Amino acid sequence: MLNNFVIEAGRTIAEDTDEPVTIGDAKAWLKVDLTDDDALITDLINTARTQVEEYTGTAVVACEVVAVIDNSAGDLELPYGPVSEITEVLNENGDEITDYTTTGSAFLKLKDPKLNYLKLTYKAGFTQIPPAIIIGLKQQLTWVYENRGDDAKMGQLSPMAMQTLKPMRRIW
Repeated sequence: MLNNFVIEAGRTIAEDTDEPVTIGDAKAWLKVDLTDDDALITDLINTARTQVEEYTGTAVVACEVVAVIDNSAGDLELPYGPVSEITEVLNENGDEITDYTTTGSAFLKLKDPKLNYLKLTYKAGFTQIPPAIIIGLKQQLTWVYENRGDDAKMGQLSPMAMQTLKPMRRIW
């Protein structure tokens, strides 16, 4: 029996990319009036977004994804969708493949080629972020802000964010 799986996947986000939650929105959500924690909150927005992306398997902000996959059975959903454009597909020898086929509109599945090693480069990210992801991100921001300094909890997703984001989760 053939199985598909993601061997590895990484994202690169442009440095000038705006976070989906502004410092003003974050402070209003957290009920913080002072400016003392602005730099910390800005960093935690990024941390919370990254944690939400990892949990949901989506790209919340625009990014470039490089994924190495085993598509032996075909129809593997590409990680970190929604995918806007596939820019390169390479086989295990580094040869470019141009006759690939996909299905789906935003969360693409690679139908063909059915090979055990493919390296794909593509652009991904929501053009309009679903409200549930914004709320989940704010819930996670609250968790990391309130638990800052507690290394055991900083790497966890908050139970509230997990509940909010569960319907948005992509498993690949």
